[in-house]
Amino acid sequence: MNEHQEAPQGASNGITATIVPEARRMAFLPNLFGTRAMLVGEGAVFSWAKTLSVDYARQGGAFWDFYTTSNGSGFMVPDGLPKQVTVCNHGNYYEGTMTPEAFGITCTLLGFAAALECSPVRPLRDRMDLLTDFAASHAESAAILRAID
Repeated sequence: MNEHQEAPQGASNGITATIVPEARRMAFLPNLFGTRAMLVGEGAVFSWAKTLSVDYARQGGAFWDFYTTSNGSGFMVPDGLPKQVTVCNHGNYYEGTMTPEAFGITCTLLGFAAALECSPVRPLRDRMDLLTDFAASHAESAAILRAID
């Protein structure tokens, strides 16, 4: 875990998140998005991050930490952002702030939607639903769910 990050906030429903160790990072994206949709999903996460947050866009990208959830999904979190990230989704009129973790969950959920467009398979949909379950009881659930609505 990078020095700026606190432990993942987790969810009130008992679903937990665990950072992926360096030795397992290469397997994370194929496991999360599937081999057919991995590049689309990853690219969409980065693209959404740049679109949604001037904080991320000004930074010019980031190293992303990977997390698995205890219910079988996962998400990505950008490193080096301020403790509160300004987020604006012009598509649904959401404007607010959230932690980098919540921002990463938001971007990952939107990345799942893009990946499902190119690979509409049940396991990918299931992992998106599992991450939505995690997000729905996250401490910042209102902001996450509003940002993706």
